[in-house]
Amino acid sequence: MDINVDVAIVGYGPGGAVLASLLGQRGHRVAVLEKFPAPYNLPRMSTLDGEIARVLQHAADPAEALKDSLPQATGSIYGADGKPALVDDWSRTVCGHPLHLSLHQPNIETAMHARVDDCPSVQVHWGAPVTGVEDLGDRVVVTAARDADGEQIRVNARYAVGMDGGSSFVRQAVGISMDVIHRHDDEWLLTDFDIIDPEVPTPSTEIHLDCPRAYYWGPNGDRRCRIDMRLLPDDPAEVRTQEHALGFLHDKTGIGPQSVRVTRHVTYRFRSEIADRMRVGNVFIGGDAAHLMTPGMAQGSCSAMRDAINLAWRLDLVLDGRASDSVLDSYGPERLAHVAPLIQGSLATWALTAESDPDKAAARDAFLRSGEVPLPPMPTLTTGFLQGAAEGSPAPGAGSLSPQGRVRVGERGGLLDDLVGFGFQLVSRVPVAELLTPAHTDLLERLGVHVVVLGPDHVEDVDGTYRGFLDENGLVAYLSRPDFYLFGTAVTVEDLPALVDALAAALTGTELPASSATRPPVPRPGAAFTRATVPAAEFTLHYAEAAPTAALGTIVSLPGSAGLEMSTAKDRLAERYRVVEINPPGWGDQTDVSRPMSQSEIGALLAEAVAHLVDGPFVLLATSMGGANALHLAARIPDRVQGIILEASMAPSRPEDLRSLPTGAPVIHPNKPWATPGYVTHQMANRMRMIQQTPPDTDATEAIAVVRERGIPVLGLLGTDDEIMKPSQEETFRTVLPDGEFRLIPGGWHDLQNTTPEEFVDLVETFVTDRVGSATGNR
Repeated sequence: MDINVDVAIVGYGPGGAVLASLLGQRGHRVAVLEKFPAPYNLPRMSTLDGEIARVLQHAADPAEALKDSLPQATGSIYGADGKPALVDDWSRTVCGHPLHLSLHQPNIETAMHARVDDCPSVQVHWGAPVTGVEDLGDRVVVTAARDADGEQIRVNARYAVGMDGGSSFVRQAVGISMDVIHRHDDEWLLTDFDIIDPEVPTPSTEIHLDCPRAYYWGPNGDRRCRIDMRLLPDDPAEVRTQEHALGFLHDKTGIGPQSVRVTRHVTYRFRSEIADRMRVGNVFIGGDAAHLMTPGMAQGSCSAMRDAINLAWRLDLVLDGRASDSVLDSYGPERLAHVAPLIQGSLATWALTAESDPDKAAARDAFLRSGEVPLPPMPTLTTGFLQGAAEGSPAPGAGSLSPQGRVRVGERGGLLDDLVGFGFQLVSRVPVAELLTPAHTDLLERLGVHVVVLGPDHVEDVDGTYRGFLDENGLVAYLSRPDFYLFGTAVTVEDLPALVDALAAALTGTELPASSATRPPVPRPGAAFTRATVPAAEFTLHYAEAAPTAALGTIVSLPGSAGLEMSTAKDRLAERYRVVEINPPGWGDQTDVSRPMSQSEIGALLAEAVAHLVDGPFVLLATSMGGANALHLAARIPDRVQGIILEASMAPSRPEDLRSLPTGAPVIHPNKPWATPGYVTHQMANRMRMIQQTPPDTDATEAIAVVRERGIPVLGLLGTDDEIMKPSQEETFRTVLPDGEFRLIPGGWHDLQNTTPEEFVDLVETFVTDRVGSATGNR
């Protein structure tokens, strides 16, 4: 059987179904090849987020897809002692839907299959395992053999997409390799249940960090539940049985075997892997074929469906001749950059469950209860089909998710997407027609851009969702892509033509006209610093150094938990001083510590490193958690320390000086554009790992006593807009260090060196010149 189509899709899981549905609804010819003979009517994923619920508005009948789904208000983690350790608030909405929904996966797939079945241009071939993929340049030939009758299917397609799972045939056929981020050795046993006792409620989402057998307990949609437990190397065979699963359920939840019915019982190993690319010629991959992660953030299937909608709108434009093939080039880089921090965040969550040492588990639980846990945020897009991305710096707001709220147009009301449909959306608080040229208007019409003008005579913003978003971000308008991410924004009405010009350039792969050029990228600091290593006890510490020809003195910089990191302020200081930044063992990207270490011990190691690197006296500059390291270092060699500068230091502080950690996607400061959401998420994962082995010393009592006794000058600096520390820390500082000096920097964030570099450098230089100079003479 020979079939000629526009797109061949291999695999009919959630990702393949989204892609087939969206392309089929646009009238494109699609052939789906699925190796299994029929739909798998048991759940695998149990959670999706509001963004993916919005995808289902377009890929299925959302009411049918989300039937039996339940909003989840919280996600709770319990320590090894069985007591609550952390509760994540999920009560907000995203894209017009609850942030987290528990669901029954077969409902979603059935609804998408029904939508696909209504598309006459889509053919679905069940029981057709693919045996060959050959890219001939002008077409891709995909061959498969039906299991039932052995008939060969030969599909000639302009493009082929492998959504065929972790063991992807398509990926291997085109030579895409997978990078293993972490090799998992542990096995887990998952058991799904229907709740048949009306007296038993559907549970909420819980992770129990029992040591050594952690487990997950939560819903699988209404009247369904799941328990997922870690298997241990010495478990006897009966632990893997359904009978044991029922007993485990009863022991942990009190729910007896008569109250539930087992629907699925399976063992598996986690995988944390990512593809080196997602396109080879005219062949693409997506979903588990391109990235695999632990279920810690519940983003595996969600990421597959993001891949699908991201690729669907690009293929739609290219197949219709409304965009060049170059639009497809950014699919892979864009999706890989987005999914990488999700893999890292999921891996960090898994690491919490993998602890078998009771002492380390107790330290982990104390950390979780400390209020300092950096919950992995949802990343935004940082590269790809975005305004300004081709010039190296996406426009403000580009790459973040657009909102969705209830609107009214005449007599019709509902969520915006339900009224206007799939596609680009230009949402503006002012009429746009008179602000654009006929060429701009023609482009918007050819692309089918839904122009939404807010106002009583246009589109009524029922709940104020859109005006609130525009007000919060200081925008006149935004242009969102069909996958809901912002392509770009307009701060003023004069920016609207440039926004449409940028869209035209992105669609054709051409350069922007000079009148629409975006701002140049901000260079990342640290170019003048050289990097090397220095021994300290059994460790090899990394450091970075820069100095002018005639240095006024030496500043030894100790980083926070993010590890070795350059800054705009250090660049400026290195123009006048020798600056040496030393990374402690196990901090940042360093994974050279396999045992707990106190900050007092780290201070001793840093003192040894300083002895190798610095002759004579020096000033200490320490950031965040590095503050306690600096105090302990100074207590070891007080005669050499001229002064200590504590930037947003965790020591000294009280619990009430700490803010609740922010949730959601991180906000990027305009002075630090290189700190992408992926970058921030990676830092947070490192911080979570590091703090488990080095509990924060927020008192440093003995070290501070030495500093005071020896009369070492101390300057405390804190930003008024610090995301972690409250201004109340000033009172704590002045109580513990009454001879010290404390300054609040207006508008400064936790990273003062990059967010307010001028003020930071001025205060440091004044302190070094005035306080350090006079104190050194008196000592």
